Amino acid sequence: MVYTPLTERPKEVDSLTYVEPLGDENIHVVVGVRDGRPIEVFTYYKKSGSDEVAMMEGMIRMLNTSLQAGVDPEYIIKQLRGIKGSTISLREGGANLSVPDVIAKVLSEVME
Repeated sequence: MVYTPLTERPKEVDSLTYVEPLGDENIHVVVGVRDGRPIEVFTYYKKSGSDEVAMMEGMIRMLNTSLQAGVDPEYIIKQLRGIKGSTISLREGGANLSVPDVIAKVLSEVME
């Protein structure tokens, strides 16, 4: 499928919210969808101020830039899925290995 760049963010966007276990906390992932395709992702995991949260925010900004520039979400999913961190949690159907891995799984569910 060919994805075209998003030239202007719509005023209103439908969204899907997921809550997944990761380590001893939950990560909240909100995916904005337009015409059945993800166009933006927001996350909440831990309190702001840590290097980990700063790195996650930078990754999310680049992810959103990629989605809005027309990069195929399946390509993004392949790049993020399976990245392992130090906070692994079991989930239905497998394990959450890291923040990028959770985001890949959520995007994959959105694409189904």
